[in-house]
Amino acid sequence: MISLLQLNSNQAAKIAAIKGGRGLLLRFNNLGIRKGAQIKKVAGYFRGGPIIIKVNGTQLALGKGMASKILVEVQ
Repeated sequence: MISLLQLNSNQAAKIAAIKGGRGLLLRFNNLGIRKGAQIKKVAGYFRGGPIIIKVNGTQLALGKGMASKILVEVQ
């Protein structure tokens, strides 16, 4: 398992776990980010900026703090 931050751009993975409290889990669940979901990292920026992901056909931007809480298994 690796953090979403460590995933390469244009690489697909499956969400294995999410580290966070109830509020963060609820927020991610509302966005379709949940354990077992397929996710693709579209872009990540070396110096600051959001991490762009694609989940369930929708592109989302996550801050690095939130992205670091998502653990994935590379496919």
